[in-house]
Amino acid sequence: MELSCAELPLYGQVTIHAKFDKDIYLPEDAEFYFVYGGSLKRYIMFAERVSDSALQSIVPESKHKETLLQLVIKLGLVKLSLFLEAQPGGSLALALSSEEGATPLDLALQHEHSKLVEAFAKVLIPTKLRQWKVQKYPAVQQAL
Repeated sequence: MELSCAELPLYGQVTIHAKFDKDIYLPEDAEFYFVYGGSLKRYIMFAERVSDSALQSIVPESKHKETLLQLVIKLGLVKLSLFLEAQPGGSLALALSSEEGATPLDLALQHEHSKLVEAFAKVLIPTKLRQWKVQKYPAVQQAL
């Protein structure tokens, strides 16, 4: 089988063609699908038969661009959020914004997870910046 992709990884809304060996026949009345492995989930997309031995499909565009920490905060999994924050790279994850521009601290504030606000604020906000954040986010003031 031969795939026509210019570069890997593939990022959504790209048409991909799969050409099979001549000894493989793709029946006209059959349904075909491509399975794409995304970073967070697997996508199954319809593949169109373009000849006796070729299919084409469009790579789906993934709109989910958030960290595991951001996802578990949104799901309300406070203990798991605290565990992830304590792991190597956890403080780095606290600085990352989602596609909407929300940091884990923003999400914790938005979902009123006071334990997370307190934990994230202590790690993320150096002493000199705490006053600014406290003024910007009154809930942080209560947590500290």
